[in-house]
Amino acid sequence: MTSTYTEFCQGKLGAAFTGVVYSDTGKLNYGAVVNGALLTMKNGRNRWFASASAARLAIKAAQPVSTWKQRALAATRGSQFGAIVACALGEKIGAPYFVGRPSVTSDGYLMCNFVDNNGDGHMGAFVGSLTDVVRNTCGLADHLGLKGAERAEYVAAISRWVGRSLEVA
Repeated sequence: MTSTYTEFCQGKLGAAFTGVVYSDTGKLNYGAVVNGALLTMKNGRNRWFASASAARLAIKAAQPVSTWKQRALAATRGSQFGAIVACALGEKIGAPYFVGRPSVTSDGYLMCNFVDNNGDGHMGAFVGSLTDVVRNTCGLADHLGLKGAERAEYVAAISRWVGRSLEVA
């Protein structure tokens, strides 16, 4: 069942409602409601979308992330280490991203297949030093507050990707 903006304004959907409402006030637009509140822009005006699917994506983005994997991907989104984490966790992300596992050179640097922003593949692209990956792995675990089993699972995923056991405090 699709709800209308008028029903939302009249309070008929309830304070816990999360979903898409369509504008029945003359404009063909869709609103995204999260926990009873219509998403707004920085200037405080209601945020409208051209399609219901775009509104659903905004709802998904506005909801808090719950698992350590989701938090790790969100914290590193758009960064080189984010591409490393996504590849290590087997998560699909938009370009740029790494493909497969890296090889470690004799002097401690990582090389891995890579797809750039244009979708062009690069074989054996330079990733960085193993030392940097270990430091970033530890830093992200600390930033996310990972303890015990979560921290072990995260370090194990990065270790599997690198192909060797990482010493992370």
